[in-house]
Amino acid sequence: MKDFDITQLKKAIVYTERMINGHHPVHNSLLNLDDTLRDKNVIRYLGFVKEILEQVHENRGHLPSQKEVSAFSLFPVQLLDLYTYIEDKSIAHVLKQLYEPATNQNLKKISAPKMTSLLKDEGYLKDEINPQTGETIKVPTDKGKAAGIYQRKRDYNGQVYLATIYNESAQKLILQLIKEQVTK
Repeated sequence: MKDFDITQLKKAIVYTERMINGHHPVHNSLLNLDDTLRDKNVIRYLGFVKEILEQVHENRGHLPSQKEVSAFSLFPVQLLDLYTYIEDKSIAHVLKQLYEPATNQNLKKISAPKMTSLLKDEGYLKDEINPQTGETIKVPTDKGKAAGIYQRKRDYNGQVYLATIYNESAQKLILQLIKEQVTK
């Protein structure tokens, strides 16, 4: 178990956010389009890094050990009742909206990768190789499509990719899966 300086964590989060947005981490100047930090895979990985940094920050600089309790066991169930559908969106945005009523609270959040893994375990998503890039991506299965999970083309910094999107039914499914995990 290790503790981290909160000030340094905040700085790391800001720098990571800048890189995700296509800017130099220190100077905040716009990066060239061909810069490695503008690559969609690098941006995706930086998103994971930022999520981990934010979790450590929310945990007051404490890096939990693998033996500590799961995210689901500490999730505040009352947030599920406050959620209302607004629009079709990605899993990260569904979870962001779910946590909005508790932004000032120090709570255990369920990450998008953890939720995606659960959806994969439940048969709603599967791994598939992108023939253009060779990378592994998550795509909806027939069961996932029936539940309201679909893919939509998106453009980020000139790079086109397929985003996995959740409609109203799929968002209700996410809430139900979280509830089932919490009450296990």
